[in-house]
Amino acid sequence: MTHGVLIYNAAAGQGDLRRKLESIAADLGVHGISLELLETLAPGHAADIARESLDAGAGIVVVCGGDGTINEAALALAGSRIPLGILPGGTANVLARELGIPRSLRSAAFVLHSGVETAISVGLANERRFLMMAGFGFDAMVLTGFNPFLKRHLGRLAYAVRCAEEFVRLQAPELEIVIDESVVKASMVIAANIRLYGGDFVLAPEADPTDDLLDLVLFQGKGRMDYTRYFAGALSQRLGTFADVTMVRTRSAVIRSAAGPVPGHIDGDTVLETPVTLGVQPGALRVLVPRGSRYGQM
Repeated sequence: MTHGVLIYNAAAGQGDLRRKLESIAADLGVHGISLELLETLAPGHAADIARESLDAGAGIVVVCGGDGTINEAALALAGSRIPLGILPGGTANVLARELGIPRSLRSAAFVLHSGVETAISVGLANERRFLMMAGFGFDAMVLTGFNPFLKRHLGRLAYAVRCAEEFVRLQAPELEIVIDESVVKASMVIAANIRLYGGDFVLAPEADPTDDLLDLVLFQGKGRMDYTRYFAGALSQRLGTFADVTMVRTRSAVIRSAAGPVPGHIDGDTVLETPVTLGVQPGALRVLVPRGSRYGQM
């Protein structure tokens, strides 16, 4: 029997989430997985629970929640040998989508006993870890001052509202990206560890969390018409054909701005300002994914 915890964010679920999870936990017991249900009570609590579970000798940590809750627990597990199981319960569920984990709680729970472990890399931004991406420029400005009330009541539409607000007063910064001693200029940079962005957008089609590289997407245009094209290109998955969008795969880079600090985010949290040094922690996190999926090949 493998003993572990199931961390859940009740605010991310619909209906009686705990009752559903108790039923799932009972079913998993038949397959040799015993889980203690623990609810997150505040931001950062999922990370605390994950660390305490490691210290207590847990053999698995499962998280039911949105990308924020999953991110907290996952980064607390990074560097350990304890696998992360994911039960998607949020708005976008970007990481779960990337890893091929089903949206249905029951189907995702099946992966916990039938799936395979894969090791994925963790990005570094000034030594702060991230799972999915780090961004600098427009998208970080959108996230700065983001209203949690709107997200709670409008879901993904809240991001569209903030994009529109920031678009109206667009003042694109000038960033310098240093890669292998070469300098490239851009107005927005996304350092991607996965292909997906914001849910369905394939922003970095070559990104692979198992290859120990970051895929930098460099947007060099500065005006509203440029950003309108970028949005249309993201929708049509044609960004890679644009002359003013450059994609570079690298293990490290430095993002800086001569005009002063520019806000940055890691996995949607605006906690950085330039200059920032980017890097990779290879194979730092073990995660359960569906057998035979993109990242679950044996």
